[in-house]
Amino acid sequence: MEEQRVFTSQAPLVHLDRVTAAINGSPTPRSPVRVMLWCVPRSVSTAFLKCIDGLDCRAEIFHEPYSVAYYFGPERRAPPGPQIPEEGQYTYSWVRKQLEADYIGSEVIFCKDMAFAVDGRYDSIPDGFKHTFLIRKPVKALMSYHKVVNSYPGYDGEVSVKNGLPKGYAFKEAYDLYNHICATCREKPIIVDADDLCRSPNSILRKYCDAVGLPFSQDLLSWQPSDGISSRWHCAPSFRALNSAMGTHERALKSESFLFKGNNRVDLMPKDELPEGVVECSECSEPYYKKMYELRLKP
Repeated sequence: MEEQRVFTSQAPLVHLDRVTAAINGSPTPRSPVRVMLWCVPRSVSTAFLKCIDGLDCRAEIFHEPYSVAYYFGPERRAPPGPQIPEEGQYTYSWVRKQLEADYIGSEVIFCKDMAFAVDGRYDSIPDGFKHTFLIRKPVKALMSYHKVVNSYPGYDGEVSVKNGLPKGYAFKEAYDLYNHICATCREKPIIVDADDLCRSPNSILRKYCDAVGLPFSQDLLSWQPSDGISSRWHCAPSFRALNSAMGTHERALKSESFLFKGNNRVDLMPKDELPEGVVECSECSEPYYKKMYELRLKP
């Protein structure tokens, strides 16, 4: 019985690496900075990830693991889409464990994902992370998404932008998740608007890094173009295959910096020149976007 009390005590665990460090006289390793970037579709989030990949430290970078669970995992919740084999290990609980795992020697754990991928599965949100959001003017994001879904092979005629989106068209889900984190984590997550980021990357990134505890440098403002998703990133084979087949992230991967295209003002186009689905989804999403936009990090 005495031995059982030893094993069931509430004494804090002693990490072996810290004991070794103390014996050797070396500094105790610090816990890594863990950051979640919750996004809406087509919000320059992959370019943001390439930017973060330029941090001058060892980092573990995750590319949309919850989206894989949402679209291709055994608990998939999305409507039928491109025929891609199931990612059997990508359960919601498995993704959370990967994000909460110890990565010895890494100073940063950074994950970007779609906010709607965890709607109704808030139990899978990882502990120990600082939460941030990336938003974009709905008509811009949804027009870009419209082009993506209409590049899917095997479809005849125009495909609605609603194909593959949740019932709140991603913006309501992002707003709901923001409020959930405010209520449960007792923090106000940083919100970045894609246009602000592309117009003023130096100012926005400097403030973002300062807010979440990442080391800012001018090296984050540009990066090398690539032909595919980085082999250094934690990314499911299904997403690599999807990008290779359809070029879903091709523009972002081949980019070299954040660029604001002031002459591409989809938001100023007459409604009758836009696809019907884009107009409907944008109008439904605009109120949620505006509420988050008012709370955004300003240049």
